[in-house]
Amino acid sequence: MAPIILELLKIILPSIAVLAAAYLVLSSMLENNIKAKQIEVALKSKEQSMMLKLQAYERLILFLERINPHNLISRLNQAEVSLPEMQMILISSIRAELEHNITQQLYVSGDAWTMIKAATEETVAIINGIAKELPQDAAGTILNRAIVDFFLSSNQPMPGDKAVALLKEEAKLML
Repeated sequence: MAPIILELLKIILPSIAVLAAAYLVLSSMLENNIKAKQIEVALKSKEQSMMLKLQAYERLILFLERINPHNLISRLNQAEVSLPEMQMILISSIRAELEHNITQQLYVSGDAWTMIKAATEETVAIINGIAKELPQDAAGTILNRAIVDFFLSSNQPMPGDKAVALLKEEAKLML
């Protein structure tokens, strides 16, 4: 009986050793595959996040360009409206553009969003200030001309210029 047990052990022990080695090798390979998949998913997620952030920077720069007084006036100029109507059209357009892009603040720094809001409010304040100085029964084209003249004569940078520069700098840091 002892020789049979000894023979069985000669067969079983190497088989157990082979199974254990195979288990260790396979579990290590599976673990490495899982880690590789996790890294791949994390990289894709980071890449998608970066793309969303870059798109936010693009959209906010576009927003600032759209509310730039020169671009705003050339896009919205209407000869048949009164000064108060033109003032309302300009300001409504600025507010609508801001509302359309408000969620982009998730992807930019607090400083950048603060500058964007400040540029928006400064643009509205300039429009309102110029409109207040003009006769209320004037045509809307008079307001538009006065706004353009204000920026041409004052050599003042556009309200959104600093915000655009900051957005560009932040976007460059991401790349």
